Amino acid sequence: MRSRHPRVTPPGRGGPTRGSSRRATPRSWAVDFRRALRRHRRILAVLATLAAVLAGLTALAPPRPDTVAVVTAARTLSGGATVRAEDLDRTQLPPGAVPDGAWTAPDDVIGQTLAGPVPAGQVLTATALLRHRATRGGTVVAPLPLADDRVSGLLQAGDQVDVLAADTQSGKTRVVASAVRVVTGAIAATGDVSGTGGLVLVEVPPATATALAAAASTSVLSVVWR
Repeated sequence: MRSRHPRVTPPGRGGPTRGSSRRATPRSWAVDFRRALRRHRRILAVLATLAAVLAGLTALAPPRPDTVAVVTAARTLSGGATVRAEDLDRTQLPPGAVPDGAWTAPDDVIGQTLAGPVPAGQVLTATALLRHRATRGGTVVAPLPLADDRVSGLLQAGDQVDVLAADTQSGKTRVVASAVRVVTGAIAATGDVSGTGGLVLVEVPPATATALAAAASTSVLSVVWR
């Protein structure tokens, strides 16, 4: 007589049991990938279109212009002043806008003496510094000691003057140098007292510098503006 109890299949034999998973094969991966592509083909098409548009815009954009970093004045600087680090900035300029002799490294300018006033934002060039200006065009920068500090205080860089020498013994006055260009206004020294005269710097040929030094040793110097 047959038993009415169902036949039980031992684990591990026959068909798959609950919880078992289908083993992945290269073919199954390919099938799943194709299905994913079909499900997301619209999103992928949109992304491809956006990528093409961005690539086109990049190609059409003008190339970024080259620039040169130059040293500029961070604020208005006085002639005869010693340049400090806080006096300087670096500004990017197109190569065609960079003046001849422009400084590009602040360290080359720090500690130098300005040949004249420099407005804020102006590019510093070699001619802005005394040491380099003296080598230009066969001229030198010479000190001009004036008897009256009120006169020296009126002088500004760029002024053109005639230098007069008054002999203290004979009382005669003569012109020592004509059309002398002033490089800096009055330079104050530590301990200066009003009425003791003033010192300015001028740009002159070497022979004129010698004549000015000789006149200063024997006469009282003054100037008249042109």
